[in-house]
Amino acid sequence: MDIGLLPTEAWCKALSYVVRSHSLPQLCPISRFFRELAGKLLSWEGATVFVRASELEEEDGRPRFDPLIPHWSLCAQIFADFKDAHVGAKRRAARRCLSLLGQHCTEATGLFLRNWCLMERDGLGVLRGSFPSLRHLELSACDFLSYANCTLIFAAHPAILSLRATFAPRATATPAFVAAAPLGLKALGFLNFGSDGDQLLASMLSRCPLEHLWLARTAGFSPAIATVLAAAPTPLKTLSLPETIGTLGARGASLAEDEAIVALARACPHLELLCCWGEGLGLVQLEEFECLPCASGLSYRVILRRRGSMAVQAANGALWAPYSQSDGELLAEEI
Repeated sequence: MDIGLLPTEAWCKALSYVVRSHSLPQLCPISRFFRELAGKLLSWEGATVFVRASELEEEDGRPRFDPLIPHWSLCAQIFADFKDAHVGAKRRAARRCLSLLGQHCTEATGLFLRNWCLMERDGLGVLRGSFPSLRHLELSACDFLSYANCTLIFAAHPAILSLRATFAPRATATPAFVAAAPLGLKALGFLNFGSDGDQLLASMLSRCPLEHLWLARTAGFSPAIATVLAAAPTPLKTLSLPETIGTLGARGASLAEDEAIVALARACPHLELLCCWGEGLGLVQLEEFECLPCASGLSYRVILRRRGSMAVQAANGALWAPYSQSDGELLAEEI
């Protein structure tokens, strides 16, 4: 086929369906035309891009990602792994990388940061001042996010639909955090409202149409919390419970806790996936659910799925994610 029979815009549109940031070594050698096509903004419209930790290293005096990011202005999702970028040149490169992403990728709706132990210190300012189209934010294996700083992120991005982050184990959600939560928020984790935070949780569930709520593994819990969850105005589809949901010790040590989980699951008729902890010996009576293999490798993690549901663990190991591809698929060089 003569490539001149189609306008460049049409070729860009076709390429945008298959191009990924790590498929360029296979794409560019095809011809000069395809090499030039990969450098056009339209070829990356709606694409998913991934910055790996190795690309923070310098090549010819500048980080490897420098010439790539300006081409990604129309990308839809950004994954960035900043592992070991905590000192020296790599730390500076991580800051520069996020700054460039925020400067150029104004159409991106998803930002998924991995392994950045200095996210709050080095990245919060960029998160607050960039990414105007942001709808999904994931901070995985990063430093602990404070509720105060999360409140600032909410204020900067009132249209966020999902947030997944790890908060300090002993910190609990605050009224300011709840008051700032985006009105369209549908997925949120991993939170701790405290064992006496039932009223605050009720306010959160009344404010936001949450369908996916994941409590921190160390979160406080109480029968009042369970009552609020069961009465959520928007029925929960996925729920992750803390390791201890009673006063009788660690999960798995008490059949009473299993009975409490059974009662909560039955009180949430729309619940499709439930994550809890322990050996689950008392959960066999929950005949409406089946036990799924745990893809995350965490010990004593139990994932239950309502029978008849097709829900499965997401690519990131959570109960839901705004993307379906695993890291391996995202990083594949094949087209």
